[in-house]
Amino acid sequence: MGMISDFECPTWAINYIINGDYTGLTFEEVSMVESFIRHMDNFSTEGEEFFSYTPAFGLPCTCEIVKFMWVEDFRTGDWEGHNANELD
Repeated sequence: MGMISDFECPTWAINYIINGDYTGLTFEEVSMVESFIRHMDNFSTEGEEFFSYTPAFGLPCTCEIVKFMWVEDFRTGDWEGHNANELD
């Protein structure tokens, strides 16, 4: 089961989130995005840019709203019908 949430994502990260294209990004920026999206599955953008003082990650910058579906990790034992030790 997942949960859908809206996040203010920096526009510099959108191409990497959607296409996996990290051209022009630093290792630190890619790491920041990766740590943010690692538990998320499906997403969509609204396409309208705006300035945010509190983006989901990084410093204040131009952002877009991105809708993400959070995916629960079955290793935590939170999913009904799964045991955290099944894959160990």
